[in-house]
Amino acid sequence: MGQDHLAAQIQQQLDTHEDIHALVAEQEGRILLSGTANSAQARKRAAEMAASMAPNRRIVNNLEVEHDLPIDSEGNARVEAGDFGGEEISLSVLDSATEREGIQLDPSLTAQPLETNEIDAMDSGAVDDLDIAEM
Repeated sequence: MGQDHLAAQIQQQLDTHEDIHALVAEQEGRILLSGTANSAQARKRAAEMAASMAPNRRIVNNLEVEHDLPIDSEGNARVEAGDFGGEEISLSVLDSATEREGIQLDPSLTAQPLETNEIDAMDSGAVDDLDIAEM
């Protein structure tokens, strides 16, 4: 089996699994897997499939596990304590910090006009090269 042919066969097999999004390459006698998997189990399964198809090759599994957050009926991400290895993650760090400090955020803060000129965004009194040339 040729090198490119083996990588293509493994790629074709992995492509049949919706929870594995991998690119397969062969380099210096190793099979390289890169991309993402939807779970640790899918990541492991990808490496096992590659190893079964290339038993004499070292498998380098560079797949990253991608966590999809569940969405509730209102379209908001729903995170529970066990979703990230038991660590509790607060999605409202700013809210809790402002409540703790007794700070009220100005609701009109987000209603400010968008500044598209990077010179003015840094310093409203600055003059850019174009303005100097036109003077």
